Amino acid sequence: MLPLGFLGWIIIGGLIGGMILGLVVDVESGGWFFSFLTCLLGATILLWVVKAVSGSKA
Repeated sequence: MLPLGFLGWIIIGGLIGGMILGLVVDVESGGWFFSFLTCLLGATILLWVVKAVSGSKA
C-alpha cells in the first residue's frame, strides 16, 4: 500500500466520494454529517480498489 498515512487516505477518499456522489445528489447542501459520510464512502472505495489492484491478502 501507499504510505499516505491516515490523513492522506481521508483526504483522497473524500475527493473520490465527493466526485462519485456529486454525480448523483447535491453534496453541497448536506452539512457536515453528509460530508463525513461522503468521505467515509470514498475512503472505503479507495481502499477496496487499492487492495484489489495490489493483490495483497492482508
